[in-house]
Amino acid sequence: LLLYEDAAVISMSFGDMGTIFEAIRAIHSGFSAAEHEYIAAYIAQKMVDTIVILRRIGVIHCDIKPDNWVLKSDEQADSLRVVLIDFGKAKCSSTLMSLSVNSHNQDDEEEERVAKVATELDRVYEKCVYRCSSKKSSLYPPLYRFEYYGTETVKGPMCEDMRTNRGWTHQVDSFAVAMCVHQLLFVCPINTKLEPLCRAAKRGYCLSEEIESDLVVNVPTSSLKRYWKGSLWGSLFFALLNHALLHEHIDEVLVSLSRQFQEHINTSFSASVKKAAHKALRERLAHQ
Repeated sequence: LLLYEDAAVISMSFGDMGTIFEAIRAIHSGFSAAEHEYIAAYIAQKMVDTIVILRRIGVIHCDIKPDNWVLKSDEQADSLRVVLIDFGKAKCSSTLMSLSVNSHNQDDEEEERVAKVATELDRVYEKCVYRCSSKKSSLYPPLYRFEYYGTETVKGPMCEDMRTNRGWTHQVDSFAVAMCVHQLLFVCPINTKLEPLCRAAKRGYCLSEEIESDLVVNVPTSSLKRYWKGSLWGSLFFALLNHALLHEHIDEVLVSLSRQFQEHINTSFSASVKKAAHKALRERLAHQ
């Protein structure tokens, strides 16, 4: 990791197994229902872990999509690593940029702070390429909210906060992850709608009984399949699509969901299903 006053660079090794875009096409043909949900849950958890750390260090990617998640083989663990790439449109908090250092003029406290950032980044990207522009539009102060005027450089469908002209920051990345997860499960792009929470909960899209039932929430129009762990998938979509309701609790909610997905992966799928799913996916991706 190299941090400068106007840029940050991380180098990475080559992603040898393609992207999630190829994985989406692969798992929807010739995979059993259990193998399909396992791969979707495995990748979804990695994506959630990634955006949690992006939020923690003050980076908004602004271009999360299936093509920008690279899969890398991990022969020792008999699995795949999921790595987010292409930070060319990223917006970086001025808090992170304040950690930029000159290697010849750095005190111990500052070095420790930079090391923590490097550790956080390395947990997710390993050695991925990341460039942050010094333009004012790419640096934002704490508590700042971006506004969408139709000329913003955020690609893809707009999150609810953009559509309703509310200020946004990390909501755009959460919405983009929801789109990726939806394609992992359903193949097709996500379509969302606003509906009363009581009706959304009946379709499985509800995070907690503690949320008031008269609220109107943003949820997918798709129906979760009965043989999936609907309560978990529904909670994930709810959290990713309804930042305004969760406020400052969004980080702890996402961390909790990541843990629940890990428990689901550990307890709901046999070792043979996991091994077969990873093997089949690697073989499919190797031939694409």
